[in-house]
Amino acid sequence: MWHMLALSPLVFVAPTPQRVSLGAASSWAGLTPSRPVAARRASCPAAQFGPQLDGAGAFRDIQEYPCELDVKIIGDNEGPFVTDMVTLCSELNGQAEEDVQVRWRDKGKYRAITLRLKFENADQVYNVYAAINRDPRVRFKL
Repeated sequence: MWHMLALSPLVFVAPTPQRVSLGAASSWAGLTPSRPVAARRASCPAAQFGPQLDGAGAFRDIQEYPCELDVKIIGDNEGPFVTDMVTLCSELNGQAEEDVQVRWRDKGKYRAITLRLKFENADQVYNVYAAINRDPRVRFKL
């Protein structure tokens, strides 16, 4: 089924979204991947760097140090969440709290924080993410 959206002088035609069921009666049910998981992982360029803490090796093998990276944290909008995250991250990589660039947005129940942090090596990156992960207010981190 198609719907027309008329905007003067152009007309756009867009398909109507349809729901797809992947239940037992679906043609997708019971399908298996064409290659085993190990073979797919072996063909992934990031997996060829060897075992890493993040599973892909991006921070150890691809990123050059020293560097500045943005760390995005999404968590519950409770109490001093922003100042707690700034203090935690700055202590772990030896950066003064005043030197950490901070941006945040509130969306009702959640707060999204972006911290610009300086890292000397990959271990600092992993330590910061591990510490962020231990805070019960944190829902996602990028």
